[in-house]
Amino acid sequence: MVVKFSERVAGIEISGIRKIFEAAGPGSINLGLGQPDFDTPQHIKDAAIKAIQEGKTGYTAGNGIPELRAAISRKFKRENGIKYHPDQLIVTAGASEALHIVMQALINPGDRVLCPDPGFVSYASLATIAGGKPVGVPLTKTLHTDVEKAKALMDKSKIFVLNSPGNPTGAVESKESIKAIIEYAADKNVTVVSDEVYEHFIYGKNHYSAAQFGDNVITINATSKTYAM
Repeated sequence: MVVKFSERVAGIEISGIRKIFEAAGPGSINLGLGQPDFDTPQHIKDAAIKAIQEGKTGYTAGNGIPELRAAISRKFKRENGIKYHPDQLIVTAGASEALHIVMQALINPGDRVLCPDPGFVSYASLATIAGGKPVGVPLTKTLHTDVEKAKALMDKSKIFVLNSPGNPTGAVESKESIKAIIEYAADKNVTVVSDEVYEHFIYGKNHYSAAQFGDNVITINATSKTYAM
């Protein structure tokens, strides 16, 4: 039996990073995945084991356990200067699922999705699967978002994906650049999807959450990097 994939899936190629990762020999040093070089903290392991032993293994609320969403709300206010009510938050199985949900929820066939180029390999693929048209936003020589070129591309676009700190570049966008992008996107009615999963992997600079500067922003965050989960 031959499985015939949909055209939108068949047109997606394996990323170059994944090809190199799979071709690497046994003695290679893996620089291809965003895997922290430390173990999950012991208190997190203990809490997970305790929850399993207490039988907390069934289905939860669709948008996440209320206590967890309340804790995330406090985290955003404390660390990011963002006020999110727990009812505005959704807990997903990682940032990739969150990105997938956002793309599926917002994109209509043919909608343009602006993504950093180079950038995280899944942005363009997820946009394509949702029926959108990914468009690369060029970076500067220092691997930061070219704000003026980004503005020029926003007309007739639906989503602008902002990634700071950047993957795979590591570039941290300045407060001024983020603010300029958010304000211009608001004028053009473009939703900004701010991927901030590497927020704590910054050296010598400061992280600024995009939602500090506007309301039409969807913040994506995760525990996989900061807590090796």
